[in-house]
Amino acid sequence: MKPRKLYVAVTGSNHNDGTIEKPWQTIQHGINQLKPGDTLLIRGGTYYERLHIDGSKISGTEDAMITIKSYDGETAVVDGSQLPGFTAPYQLLLIVDASYLRIEGLTICNNHIAHRGWEGTPEGIHVLATENGPGSRHIEIVNNLVHHIDGETWGYHTYDQQHQRHISSMNGHGIAVYGRGASQQSAITDLLIQSNEVCYCKLGASESIVVNGNVDDFRILNNYVHDNNNIGIDVIGGEGVSTNRELNAARNGVVSGNVVINNTGMANQVYHNGGGANGIYIDGGKDTLIEYNFVVGSNYGCEVGTENLGFDLSANIVIRHNVFTFSEDTSILLGGTEGAGDIVAKRNTVYGDAGAPVSTNEGGNYVVKDNILIASNSNNFWDAYGDAKSIAFDNNVYYRDNESKAATQHLHPSAADADVPKPSFDPLVALAAGNVSGLFAEDMPVKDAPGGDFTPTPAYFDKGADIETLIATVGAELYQIVLNNYKARVKALDVFHSVYTILDDPKNKGSVEIPLDASALGNNLCRHFESLPGVAGTGTIVGMKRSSGSREMTEGAYFEPGSPGSYLGQVLCGKDEDGKIVPEATKQDNVVTNMRIYFRVPYTSDGQVHYIDRQVSDVCIRFTA
Repeated sequence: MKPRKLYVAVTGSNHNDGTIEKPWQTIQHGINQLKPGDTLLIRGGTYYERLHIDGSKISGTEDAMITIKSYDGETAVVDGSQLPGFTAPYQLLLIVDASYLRIEGLTICNNHIAHRGWEGTPEGIHVLATENGPGSRHIEIVNNLVHHIDGETWGYHTYDQQHQRHISSMNGHGIAVYGRGASQQSAITDLLIQSNEVCYCKLGASESIVVNGNVDDFRILNNYVHDNNNIGIDVIGGEGVSTNRELNAARNGVVSGNVVINNTGMANQVYHNGGGANGIYIDGGKDTLIEYNFVVGSNYGCEVGTENLGFDLSANIVIRHNVFTFSEDTSILLGGTEGAGDIVAKRNTVYGDAGAPVSTNEGGNYVVKDNILIASNSNNFWDAYGDAKSIAFDNNVYYRDNESKAATQHLHPSAADADVPKPSFDPLVALAAGNVSGLFAEDMPVKDAPGGDFTPTPAYFDKGADIETLIATVGAELYQIVLNNYKARVKALDVFHSVYTILDDPKNKGSVEIPLDASALGNNLCRHFESLPGVAGTGTIVGMKRSSGSREMTEGAYFEPGSPGSYLGQVLCGKDEDGKIVPEATKQDNVVTNMRIYFRVPYTSDGQVHYIDRQVSDVCIRFTA
């Protein structure tokens, strides 16, 4: 049969013949007519539909792909904002057991279905291979925009009065690929996720882009993943997605050329406003190459671990030629949860982290070599939390990016001190120049962690990320967006330092004699934000929790946006069942302990507003209404 071009337009009719002159009206009707080799061209406009591609009825062949795409020069928007909740499927685009299919140039957005727990996880695009189905071959998800997939629908949460906290699972996915097949024949193979943008999603305990279970041979390339409240890109095994233990892990994959910015869990209710999101995460995955990615502003830049006990550890992972920066904790975390094995991290460049550039936990057989590791402030270059074995640090270059600190630096809490130089170094300038290693003075000594040769080296050739190739891989335009984001983020981080100063002032902590006026403190901070350059609007308190004794009062509760002053008054004083403020903190015998305050500071980058969420206080204070 000769391949056809078929058309859909919001002004069309499903009684038409699908030609460009007489298009159909709904995308689903168009999908239902597709045969191998067909292309469905969707004219610009907004379509309030949930789409389902059933591979038993609609699949291409190796010689005749099916393509579903926006009409050239126009954008088709699949919008879930007018669709009812608690109605399966919960995805805006669900692809089941299909093969030789390309989805291109669509905008998938506003999936805000109300759900409880795991019953109905809202998703943008979901590719599924069923347990005993034919499998799925050669699926391409290319150049789509997925945004505002909301897995945190407050209206359907419940409140645990006994423990006085919000409860309910909250999960969502931007692009999810689940291989439930019980055999290699029923696996998802030859998968391409390329040049998509996934942003502004509330994911709960889930991920922006994920491959999970029996997925073999995948490529996640050149995607722009930003401003989501959990993991950026995840490769998972061991969750029971496939009933075949031997095949229950995504494997034989490449994660390359992705730009992952501001994916952090600091204001995520699931984490109780404490972070935990990785930019790139291998959780039980196997045989995967992670290279030429630029990861900025996650809780952890790249973690390899295994969350599911009793499953084989993540193994055979290579992490190379990446740039990781501004992680809220550490950039390269090996064996972070229950361990991993046979991991090589080489020729990466790491700087600006709140913690050590490299951390290890459980597992072992880790090689960290030929990296440029730049530690901030007085941080270690390497932190060891667990009992990982066989860790080798070889031929790395270590720098401190704060000249005001002493040159002596602990490479590891149990290691001897090592003299580390204090170069006048700006990572941003180095990156913009396109060659980090070429900017260091040749006479600077190199100090390696235990396992290295400790020999001073005159030059730094073949150290750190290959920046020129990284720029070419991610694209010069997107690379520039990252640098602009970096500059704006540096300014915004200055806000937090000033907030620390305000909150550390004894007069802002309150006392029995002079209880703190919470609203006044909030308004003071709000006015302070407005006066700072580089900040978009005012900062907002997004998270706060306190306890009195062992009683959690507001765990996981937050509001945004809103008045910091009024919010401080609400949360610190507490609420009754009717939502009325109860000023119990005015009682002189009620000392509020373990107070943690989380702020959101907005900043602009390339016309977009981004946010930094960070804990800025952990104090014992007294408040009044």
